[in-house]
Amino acid sequence: MFCSHCSFELDPNTKFCPRCGAPQAHPQSVPEEAPAPPPPIPPAESSLQPSQEAQAPYSAPSVQDKPLQKKKGKPTVLLAALSAILAVVLALQNLGIVGLIAGNGSGRMEGKGYASAEEAVAAYIEAMRQGDIPAMVSTFAVESYADHLDTEAQLNRIGIFFPNDRGQKIYELTGSDYERQLRYCARQAQITENLHSQLICYTAYFEKELDVWENSNVSFYDKDDPEEAIEEFLDIFRTDSFGKALSEIKLEEFIAPEDLEKTYASENLQNEMNKRRKIYGCNEYKSVAALVTLDGEEWLLTMECGSYNGRWYNISLNSTISTMLGFDSGAYGLAPYSEIQ
Repeated sequence: MFCSHCSFELDPNTKFCPRCGAPQAHPQSVPEEAPAPPPPIPPAESSLQPSQEAQAPYSAPSVQDKPLQKKKGKPTVLLAALSAILAVVLALQNLGIVGLIAGNGSGRMEGKGYASAEEAVAAYIEAMRQGDIPAMVSTFAVESYADHLDTEAQLNRIGIFFPNDRGQKIYELTGSDYERQLRYCARQAQITENLHSQLICYTAYFEKELDVWENSNVSFYDKDDPEEAIEEFLDIFRTDSFGKALSEIKLEEFIAPEDLEKTYASENLQNEMNKRRKIYGCNEYKSVAALVTLDGEEWLLTMECGSYNGRWYNISLNSTISTMLGFDSGAYGLAPYSEIQ
């Protein structure tokens, strides 16, 4: 006969299985035509001596009552997977990407702000030196700018609305949460697009391609060999000379805007600055000028800065003082002293 629980072969009239300890039933008779029992399962190796195996000192639970055993390994794997996901989310949040994806639901693109406008500009310069774009963006008012922007006042000031204008995509029109998330992304895009235009402008400048630097549009159709002209054009930027020079940018000192242009302190210009302050919803608003060393040459970096709830942020790369000094529009607040009019 065979064990009804583990199919171990047993002697007739055995009451308990010597291998698993299960009690055995003994029917009065077994029909001759009964089907053959399943083949026996080879007994597992045991550290017990044969005499110990035969003793079967306990009665094992039946199949129905036997508790389920927990599978080992899966909780550890699950915890490891969750830890890895958490690490990725935290890394993305540090880069500001979570704020972009989640519409500021779990992170912000802007930082915590600075005690002064000069500190905000200094932090921007240091992030620029490190080539850290998210850190550069975090020195700007992103959410605060979009949340405080007075759309009606800005439209009254400009007098026209362009649906495809990048700057005007930050305007609040519908007031929905969906639009709010888009406005945050549009503000970030405004900043990074300006930085990219600056990169193009000054890479051409560093490569002495003044015809590219001084012209906003470059045409290839009027060239004898347009394909060759395009290849030469692309070669200008493959050097990445301006990007490499930024890795050694150094802040030297801050210069009062009125020392660069006396009319900056005029009543009319300060009234205009105050209008901008109200439109941007800032507590305070001012231009900041910093003297920096770039590629062994003195450059001037100018920015507009504003404060929200006592914390200062960068607002714009193009500043009032840079316009007054005749900076190229594609320079976005950065120019060599030798080129300042």
